[in-house]
Amino acid sequence: MTTREETLTRIRQALQTGRLPVATPNDRPATLTPESDRAARLALFVREAQANGSEVFQPATLDDVVEMLHELMKQAGQQAITWPDEDLPLPNIREILFRAGVTRHVPNLPTEAALRRQTWENLDGIRVGITGTLAGVADTGSIVVQSGRHRSRAASLLPETHIALLPIERLYPSLQAFFAAHSPQELTQNSSNLVFITGPSRTADIEMIITRGVHGPKRLCVILLPPVGLAA
Repeated sequence: MTTREETLTRIRQALQTGRLPVATPNDRPATLTPESDRAARLALFVREAQANGSEVFQPATLDDVVEMLHELMKQAGQQAITWPDEDLPLPNIREILFRAGVTRHVPNLPTEAALRRQTWENLDGIRVGITGTLAGVADTGSIVVQSGRHRSRAASLLPETHIALLPIERLYPSLQAFFAAHSPQELTQNSSNLVFITGPSRTADIEMIITRGVHGPKRLCVILLPPVGLAA
């Protein structure tokens, strides 16, 4: 028997004697916060999101939203990878970005390898991504992003700044409440990826030194869109 075989044999024997501790489920009932608690839910989301390193903006009107978008684009660059108009929860987004002098890139990745590679190269260097959000989770300060056809993951992964548009009525108090309000079909149909994003990308080395932006955006800007009745 070779040294390699002896080592593998010892590992197999050790694994056979391993015992897993008894585990009991810790079920937390899903609680849907009533409308009267909306302000508390919003305050909790803002506090947790900021604690995770996100930048949260709370415009009161649609005009304020436009002004904030313009200011963020001035800071981060005049090109953006975006989702299509119909997948962004902001009316007249095309006109808003055009007036801000923003050049939009809505990725449509080809299946052919060479063309796909060229498309990725064309997107490289764009510093801003703009997406919609399926929901926000208040108790963790997370946003839920559902990518799929035309809703490219590139917009939330590739640029160094991710601007997420979150309608305030899509805030849920907890992860349990979010899943209670959405069927499996709703979350998987026409979806290629469902991701919970909690703050900007963070990576730690062996000395626990945190670096942002290694595996994703180093800046996450969440714009809380006001209710439709107040958006004028």
